[in-house]
Amino acid sequence: MYFAPSCTIEAFEDFQEIAGIDGTFFKGVEGYTLLSAYTLDANNQVVLLAHGLTIFNESRDTWKRFLKFILDTYNGFRNGNRTVFSDQDKGIYAAF
Repeated sequence: MYFAPSCTIEAFEDFQEIAGIDGTFFKGVEGYTLLSAYTLDANNQVVLLAHGLTIFNESRDTWKRFLKFILDTYNGFRNGNRTVFSDQDKGIYAAF
């Protein structure tokens, strides 16, 4: 399940050309993983691009699906020079 705020989609072209992605897991019965993508607006404030909730770990396939969602949602990622930073998780690295 993926989520991107509509206000962020509409204002995407006004954001800075940098984005951060990361994942975290929830300790519990289900073992969910929350994937997140953020950027900065013109005032250097952090803005949510997308969240993804999955029952899988941070694998290559999980990240590929999440990154595909971001690319499909935000056309500027395909058309511009965006810099993406992460914590260098092996799944993220393999997905690129």
